[in-house]
Amino acid sequence: MSGSEAVELTSEAGLHFTVAGNGPRTVFIHGNMVNAVRAWKGQLPLAQRFTLVMPDRRGFEPNPAWGRCDFEVDALDIGPLLEDGAHLVAHSYGALAALWIANARPDSVRSLTLIEPPAHRLALDEPHVQTSVKDRMALDECSTPEEFMLAFTSYVGGDPTSVRLPLDPTTLQHVLAQMDERLPWDEPLPTTVIAERALPTLIVTGGHSEVFELVADRLALVLGPRVERQVMTGAGHSVQRLGGPFNDRLEEFWGKLGTLRG
Repeated sequence: MSGSEAVELTSEAGLHFTVAGNGPRTVFIHGNMVNAVRAWKGQLPLAQRFTLVMPDRRGFEPNPAWGRCDFEVDALDIGPLLEDGAHLVAHSYGALAALWIANARPDSVRSLTLIEPPAHRLALDEPHVQTSVKDRMALDECSTPEEFMLAFTSYVGGDPTSVRLPLDPTTLQHVLAQMDERLPWDEPLPTTVIAERALPTLIVTGGHSEVFELVADRLALVLGPRVERQVMTGAGHSVQRLGGPFNDRLEEFWGKLGTLRG
């Protein structure tokens, strides 16, 4: 990675985060099951032109284990890392925290990119979404972390045979946090301020799930006219793992905002 070497730091909330590169500030919020370094490995080349800030959410290694995943807690933890302004990029469950941050402090968000956001609450009138919610809630009946990991992998369209058993200690920590997570549809999504401010937003999906495409389309309608929608196939739920093509799309989006100069 050219530019500056990655630096590991501790946030005001006591959470570990990594900073790398030089240029306009970008904050990346990972989803569940993996921490920041694994989630955003494919985005490290962006450090040649941007400052990458990659926090590890509460309860995710190398942070200690902590109760349950909670998107509002994540938003409070991570919001200050935007400082006086940053692009905000978030995946899956992390997209919920990003919405809370953008709605609470829109002046700090230069742009918002949401990858496969679980915005199911906006489309509960759709039978497929209702079924998806029921399927996720049924995972609460799993009796072991291993059973949950296998079932959740299938739920998001992954291959359960790719799961390595027994779970390593880091993965076990992450699975235990998610097993008791605050579910994405427990609260109305905070979209009013984002829509009123017409905050530039890119919503990206992987083309693998009718439900995720539907809820992303619904979220795009709610957030208003400055929303771009992109489908990028080949990496399933974790679109950012495409690496270069996804990074190019990010830079194209940011470039249209006139912020590549910092």
